Amino acid sequence: MTIYSEKTCAICGETFLPNAGTQKYCSSCRWDIYDASKTRYRAKEIAERKKRVRKQQKEMSEIIRKCEAAGLSYGEAVAKGVI
Repeated sequence: MTIYSEKTCAICGETFLPNAGTQKYCSSCRWDIYDASKTRYRAKEIAERKKRVRKQQKEMSEIIRKCEAAGLSYGEAVAKGVI
């Protein structure tokens, strides 16, 4: 097991003994960073999911317009290969 020299936390400035050579934050600040990162990730996922749903809704409205223009129901249009 490697013993690392003391480091200074990038958030609070407290000195700590790291568990890994790349550790930047003390144990109390690391959870704050983790929670903030998780919140940003979830917000991004929600935005992307909403974007996909809007795209699907646009595609479906276009399909409905094509069916109405052809005078067919959705099932008939699919069966005939219009869509």
